[in-house]
Amino acid sequence: MDPKPYSFLHVEDDPLDAEYVQTQLAESGIPCEVTRVETREDFRRALEEDSPDLILCDYNLHGFDGLEALQIAQNAPQHVPFIFLSGGIGEHLAVECLHRGATDYVLKGNPARLIPAVKRALEEARVRRAKEQAEHDLAHGEKMVLLGQLSAGIAHEINNPITYINLNMETLKDYSEKIREIFLSGTSFITQGDPETPEEVVRQFEGVRSWLRTNGRLVLMLLEDLGRLAQETLDGGHRVADITQRLRRFSRQERQEPVEIDLEECMETALKIGWNEIKAKCTVRKNFASPQPRVKGHPNQLTQVLLNLVLNAAQAITGCGAIELGIKERDGKAVLTVQDSGRGIKPEDVAKMFTPFFTTKASGEGTGLGLYVSRGIVEGHGGTIRAENSPEGGARFTIELPLAS
Repeated sequence: MDPKPYSFLHVEDDPLDAEYVQTQLAESGIPCEVTRVETREDFRRALEEDSPDLILCDYNLHGFDGLEALQIAQNAPQHVPFIFLSGGIGEHLAVECLHRGATDYVLKGNPARLIPAVKRALEEARVRRAKEQAEHDLAHGEKMVLLGQLSAGIAHEINNPITYINLNMETLKDYSEKIREIFLSGTSFITQGDPETPEEVVRQFEGVRSWLRTNGRLVLMLLEDLGRLAQETLDGGHRVADITQRLRRFSRQERQEPVEIDLEECMETALKIGWNEIKAKCTVRKNFASPQPRVKGHPNQLTQVLLNLVLNAAQAITGCGAIELGIKERDGKAVLTVQDSGRGIKPEDVAKMFTPFFTTKASGEGTGLGLYVSRGIVEGHGGTIRAENSPEGGARFTIELPLAS
């Protein structure tokens, strides 16, 4: 079966130049379908409607230039190789284009470079996609390992509210039976028929008054307790629903397109999932700026990073301690911090914290990939992560992410 042809997008306002390029590509044997656009609007529309495998772009265009086209391509969700193909680009401008992120440039007066440049760009894109897929699979695998290690604690966090929901429902059932018995005993006075003599009226009245003295306070107590039990049951159900919804969102594969991230929600989900490992030994202090900085990316991936950091912080604490979480904006970046009151990081280990398979935990307690994967995720969002010892004691991890434009 013939391979699926590549999709090339050619930004060119000269039909003769465009035809010459298509002829070169056809003669090279590269299976491709070329779409030509001339204007800024058509270029934007083509990127929105399809994800090309390669962009070929003239530098001098009517209404806009090649650097603006490069910027538009870089702002698109997908990463596409971008080759300048121009007849009037000097060496200084060519270097500037490469510095701005272009894959290559080819002079129209040197067409022999076109096909090798195209093949190299396609191969580099293939290698990059394979690397990105491998990193994505590694991160997802590490996330599943993490959930597996936390599964007993998560089950405990779910079973606790379910247990008192069940107990409350049994109590509510008992209360309903008692209220029914009391109600039926009271209605017996009414079902006896209408009194015919003053003595019967007095006797029926005394019976009702005696019934109220015996059961009135009990009924009020039962009704008050019903409200409390119902509220506790609702709270327990909401807690179970919250944990399971966060788990479902966290464990599923994410879409490739970045979205605006609620950083506080990521922090809260990390705490909810890891709470059973944290609650017995740590108090959690939150210092979240309002409004929080705006960041675009993949929420589940950042939650995975924060979950790793929070669990590491809890495991570093002996006895009782504290974890401090921070979100703020500083110097045009979103800054997230996770700081613990534990034993800190040995000076000789600081530089190795993000090395694959390096761990300070006992054998069998970790894969040594958590921080390595976390660094890859953060860098994939255009950010940085660093580890250091806090002056107040303990370790501090700081994540810096670019703000959404």
